[in-house]
Amino acid sequence: MRGKIQNHLPLPPFPIIDIPPLEIETQTMKVEVEREQDGRWIAEVPVIAGAMVYGATRDEAVSKVEALVLRILADRLEHGEPSPEVSEVFSLAT
Repeated sequence: MRGKIQNHLPLPPFPIIDIPPLEIETQTMKVEVEREQDGRWIAEVPVIAGAMVYGATRDEAVSKVEALVLRILADRLEHGEPSPEVSEVFSLAT
């Protein structure tokens, strides 16, 4: 049979294991938003130094600051810097 791959090996029986849902306690970061006198929106996450951006709309400012915070935290992790904001997100399997 050309073009067909046949597997003649029987599949081993796997037990069905009832695993409870994973419960992760997450920490949320407060985003503060306000409108400037010139009409621009500014969004800031005060617990992350340097996480402040402007946007033309409220939604734009919020999405930009969220993306910036993720970049800052990823940069810290990549460079081995302490990042208490994500310290409990990962754990090594034993």
